[in-house]
Amino acid sequence: MSTHANFVNSHGLPLDGRGTESTLTAEDTALLGFYLLQHFPEVVELTKQPFFSLSFTNERFINTNQLLEREDDWNENGEWPDDSFLMEVGMPGMDGLKTGYTRAAGYAFIGTAEREGTRLISVVMRTSSSSERFKQTEQLLEAGFSHYGNGSLLTSTND
Repeated sequence: MSTHANFVNSHGLPLDGRGTESTLTAEDTALLGFYLLQHFPEVVELTKQPFFSLSFTNERFINTNQLLEREDDWNENGEWPDDSFLMEVGMPGMDGLKTGYTRAAGYAFIGTAEREGTRLISVVMRTSSSSERFKQTEQLLEAGFSHYGNGSLLTSTND
């Protein structure tokens, strides 16, 4: 991580009343994502879910990652529940990772996708809108998959 990195919390929002928030470069953020995926690869089983419900409250949460593929989750009428902000198609292989927004940082997203054994991570920061962060992420990841082709860029030490 860079010498100026300040990681305050995992949600990225300023701490109430203190004004302290995480300040990370795109590289710092990518390194955190890489570490998370390398040491806790099962996290994508959660981050790829379009929504989840808490069993003890029945409260439903919708994943704000608009690039998730959603065709398996359409209801019997061919509709996506609560789809006012969701893209219809999604990006093949997209399975994470975290959206973010603060007034100071703008719209940000650390995305990860896997295709044919190749996993890529992208980071976009300071975009002007929520939709722009996903547009830039898709462009970055598509360029990465086109350039790198098949193969693994993320290796595990847990053989």
